[in-house]
Amino acid sequence: MSPAFLGRATDLLRAAALRWGSLRRAERASRGEILALQRARLARLLEHAARRSPFYVRRWGGKVPAAEDLGSLEPISKRELLGEGLEEALTDRSLTREKLRGYLGLPGRHPYVVLATSGTTGEPAIVPYSRREWIEGLACSMRGQARHSPGLLGLLKVGGRMASVATQNPIHASTQLARSFELVPGQRLAVPAGELRGESLRRLEAFGPAMLAGYPSAMDALARETLEGRLRIGPRVVLTGGETVSPALRERVRAAWGAEVFDCYGLTETLVIAWECREHRGLHIDEDAVVLEPVDEEDRPVAPGERGSAVLVTNLFNGTLPVIRYRVGDMLGVSDEPCPCGLPFARIVSIEGRREEVLELRGADGALVAVSPTVVETPLEVLDGVRRFQLHAAEGVLTVVVAPRGGSAEGREHRERLGRAVEEAVARALAPHGVAAGSARVEVSETLEDERGATDKRRRVLRDAR
Repeated sequence: MSPAFLGRATDLLRAAALRWGSLRRAERASRGEILALQRARLARLLEHAARRSPFYVRRWGGKVPAAEDLGSLEPISKRELLGEGLEEALTDRSLTREKLRGYLGLPGRHPYVVLATSGTTGEPAIVPYSRREWIEGLACSMRGQARHSPGLLGLLKVGGRMASVATQNPIHASTQLARSFELVPGQRLAVPAGELRGESLRRLEAFGPAMLAGYPSAMDALARETLEGRLRIGPRVVLTGGETVSPALRERVRAAWGAEVFDCYGLTETLVIAWECREHRGLHIDEDAVVLEPVDEEDRPVAPGERGSAVLVTNLFNGTLPVIRYRVGDMLGVSDEPCPCGLPFARIVSIEGRREEVLELRGADGALVAVSPTVVETPLEVLDGVRRFQLHAAEGVLTVVVAPRGGSAEGREHRERLGRAVEEAVARALAPHGVAAGSARVEVSETLEDERGATDKRRRVLRDAR
């Protein structure tokens, strides 16, 4: 057996013990017990950071904050923690940025698993996990998978083949997590999300996945290929993450394969920490592993269930790089109302993407109006004749570029009708938000710009000089 295989097997055995031990007990706990466990882990993290991380020693003036005072701590930006403050924030003082780069994306039994954020602008930010911390992340993944499948054993059974359609770059968390579960040869197929054509589709069809995992935009493309007769696969379960899932995608997946979509939420800085159960009423947060605080534009907490302008994230299991009240631009709504499935964890009940994706359009009074891309995307997802679309925002004006179904086979008259239909749908969607007439226009084009970033995720809004 290869050292890489033995390393993965050892990690998975340790993760399975944790998943069926303390993580299983947390699933059976009461709501009060979960919050008590979260507070206890938070208290240990705060003390650890205050004693071992020069970044937090300086930030907190040498004091150890109490868990109940978390909400009074100043939030931290990505630039502060992962940019200029990275080496100072690390609690293992033997680590340097250069040393961590040496571990970046490497398989095998290294003391640290080192990942990188997408780095769509500038250099990717580095996030290390000790081996013990990585194993807890794997255990959380096992627990999440059990919400929609038999878990690890189900994936290892003959016929439990999984195809991953996302980035395949080893520096990214999704790739490393997927590879950590590879034990049986031939049970996983990796397909880059940016290569869904020709040979890649033939490989996918020959593989015949029972489970399909990847970005929602990739799942949507594959479902359309199936509905239009160009792809013959029949996955039973579709797992998504990394982008916003629309109701139209769920319907398309059901129509194509009769499968359910199960979404998840995670970050490089936390790994995957929220999972959808079979009730499909939101994503259960691993509150024994993370604290999520949806906040408004002034970093004030929003009401339960209300969507915030950002979320402050605290990772309770990464002591190597403490991530405490770390600001992320995802607009989430979190509710602690009970779920019929019986799990005690609070749920993410709405995900509207990143704050930086919000459209700023001219309002009727001349001021800019903030509008979520979902407002425009929802009607276009179900509009007949639309194959794909892009949103371009610049100087208060939205340009919707639409690729028609059928492409060049459709004539000019059809394209003009489609353009008018899109204009009407967009105008109806924007009117309740106070957007001025003429602040959105439509182009019909057979080709769209490359819309995928460094990780092959679909960029919802392209900002340019239009």
